[in-house]
Amino acid sequence: MNNIDIIEATYQALCDALNKGVIKFKRTSLYDDLFYCKDMPAENTHRFTYASLNEKNEVLAICVFISSPNNGLIDVAWYVRNDHRGQGLGKKIVDKSLSDFLKMLSAYHISKIIITATIDTGNDASIKLARKFIGGEEIMENDQGEEIYSYLNVFNL
Repeated sequence: MNNIDIIEATYQALCDALNKGVIKFKRTSLYDDLFYCKDMPAENTHRFTYASLNEKNEVLAICVFISSPNNGLIDVAWYVRNDHRGQGLGKKIVDKSLSDFLKMLSAYHISKIIITATIDTGNDASIKLARKFIGGEEIMENDQGEEIYSYLNVFNL
């Protein structure tokens, strides 16, 4: 399973949970058009999911931050629904989600964090977003020997 398969499955699971009433989104403090929920998918792992919703409460795009208790890194991934790609929604959700996430962490007196992202080769839109918002690009190979793009950067709060 590659990175796009993982984030698409995450998006679908999130939509299913929202439709079943298992999760509820709250409006962020910074943006009227950005919503979030937080949970713990595993022990000592925190997940913050940001979403752009339409007037029907359908999820158009997500940006997900997951803390890793093993290495202290925060992984980020994003996804835009197929019928809303190419309209700048990816840029908006990553920009706003990152701003809100960093503001929230600073309230806990955290002084710096390390954010990482891994993007599959050929996902040019996501590579462009990772370069703009994360930086620290490195081209690597995954376990299957395929080329991937890895991003890692320290954010001072």
